[in-house]
Amino acid sequence: MSASCSAPEMQSSRAVARRQFSRRQFSRRQFSRRQIIRATALCFALCFVLVHPVPAFADGGLLVPREVYVGDTAEFSFTATAFNSALEDGSVFVIPPADFPVTADLDIESIVIARRGDTSSITVRFVPWTAGIIKLPSITLKKIAVSPPPFRISSIVEKTGRKALEPPRSPLLVPGTTLLLYVFIALVIAAVAALVFAGVKIRRFLSGLSSGWASGRRIRILTRELAALSRSTGKKEMLVWYGEFSAAVRRYLGDLAEGKPLAFFPLTVTELLSSIVDAPDSLGELLFRVDAIRFSGHPFEDRRAGDIQLMRDLSAAFERAARERRENAAGDDIRSDGQEASRA
Repeated sequence: MSASCSAPEMQSSRAVARRQFSRRQFSRRQFSRRQIIRATALCFALCFVLVHPVPAFADGGLLVPREVYVGDTAEFSFTATAFNSALEDGSVFVIPPADFPVTADLDIESIVIARRGDTSSITVRFVPWTAGIIKLPSITLKKIAVSPPPFRISSIVEKTGRKALEPPRSPLLVPGTTLLLYVFIALVIAAVAALVFAGVKIRRFLSGLSSGWASGRRIRILTRELAALSRSTGKKEMLVWYGEFSAAVRRYLGDLAEGKPLAFFPLTVTELLSSIVDAPDSLGELLFRVDAIRFSGHPFEDRRAGDIQLMRDLSAAFERAARERRENAAGDDIRSDGQEASRA
């Protein structure tokens, strides 16, 4: 067969073979260039990913409460697997406020990321300020970003169809609520009145106890001092003895009238008598005679035993009158309380 082929046919077949070989070489060169370009682009893409976090899209979230309006506090929870490499299983991470994403549509209060098994749960607590579809900015943790799914904030205008505020309405009350309120107010008033009445009674009772205690204390002190003076009658001169007797009498009268034992020491007899309620004449005669014995310089009959007994009788009369005044005051209070109760 080769012997029968002519020289022109052989040249033609060689030219065709050379052309096919040249085409195969060209296609191989083009294929190698495409691989180089693709490898270069892939390297740049990997470098970009390492430097800048690429957002990963999360699954659909849960909004609590179901209907959230502008100004409400709500929580939006969703799951993602992108944070699994940054957190250990069972760990919880709270993003600091400085790292919160910023958006004009809402104010973020907290972001909590919890790793549970193969997924991470992200909970965002926020207050929305815009109605409609809202999309949170990407949440970044250790250069890993997750783009939360969008959610809807309800609009009162769209739901009610009203753009103007309604006039204020009276609160809806359960039947019988008004009666219960009146009964409650009446019980409160009665309880306050009972407390006030009891407080007044307790105060009066304590005041009576205090007055009785003060009376007993005055009598004990005066009795002790008069007994000491009675024992020293024959041992001390009249001037010294009556000086001590005058001090004991003035101490008792000051405690009786003013509650201060030393209140009557600088007073004259006239000033002292004017400060005592219903002072008997015998008290004035006793005090004037005691001062005359102490300061006149004239001799006087020794009546020290009688003066001691007179002061004992006067003190008993004073205490009896004070007790009657307290009892009369208590009776007046009881009558006034009864009149007030009958008027009520």
